[in-house]
Amino acid sequence: MDAVVRPIGIAQIVWRNAAPIIGILFFHWSAENVLVLYFLDTMLSFGVLFAGLAKSLSPTKPDGAGAWVKGEFTYFFVALLLCAVLGIPLGMPVGLALGEGGFTFGGALSDHSLRFGMLWQCAMALWSYIGLYRALNTHSPSELRLKQRFGLILMRWVVVLVVCYSGLGFVPGNVGVFLLVLAYVAASIFAEIMPDRFLRGTPADNSAKD
Repeated sequence: MDAVVRPIGIAQIVWRNAAPIIGILFFHWSAENVLVLYFLDTMLSFGVLFAGLAKSLSPTKPDGAGAWVKGEFTYFFVALLLCAVLGIPLGMPVGLALGEGGFTFGGALSDHSLRFGMLWQCAMALWSYIGLYRALNTHSPSELRLKQRFGLILMRWVVVLVVCYSGLGFVPGNVGVFLLVLAYVAASIFAEIMPDRFLRGTPADNSAKD
């Protein structure tokens, strides 16, 4: 069952997630860049979980620096491979919607704010992995609710894909991309306030066991 979130907590969640919408509407932020950062955040979050699961499935703890480096490289490779496989179906529809508006990654990467945002997300993903790595030394994946965390990340993006496949993501004039950003923000708010309800009926639904 979802924990009760106090009104001040709800307000903080809404404000934190809705900040990019305010930036797009009033401060001329690029909706395309925001959507790209959301996709990168999704894939990095998956990568952290995949690397953590690979570590948890490792039969023995690495003995020595060489074995540790080899193990970390293996976890990274597994995460990269799985993210690449998952990124195609998750990213292609949104990529087509971005392309409809003339978006190009070459042009986007010339934007300093986008490059900074990407670097910041990579740094946060590394920090998140370090925290998960340490937690897995004392807790199992089920205790850390990794399946539910994976489900929340995936379902947020599924909401974006539903809007995209509905045709709304291809509305001209960058309106479609803005609607995709709005869908991600709405899904993120719902997922934070009522995560169990957000996952209800999905393979990550754990309500029957609670």
